[in-house]
Amino acid sequence: MLFFYIKMNYIGYQTHAFESIHDIIAIILLSVIFAVSLIGALLIEFTHKPKNTRSD
Repeated sequence: MLFFYIKMNYIGYQTHAFESIHDIIAIILLSVIFAVSLIGALLIEFTHKPKNTRSD
């Protein structure tokens, strides 16, 4: 995300300033969705541990 933010600061505001605003909003939205899905995957991984059915 930092790479895209730096790209928007140095390149985006010169020719297409209005389009870069949409790009920044899209990057923030995608990073929030990624963070939520990552947290959800980690919660599922740690809460649904398989039970050991082996009886030694």
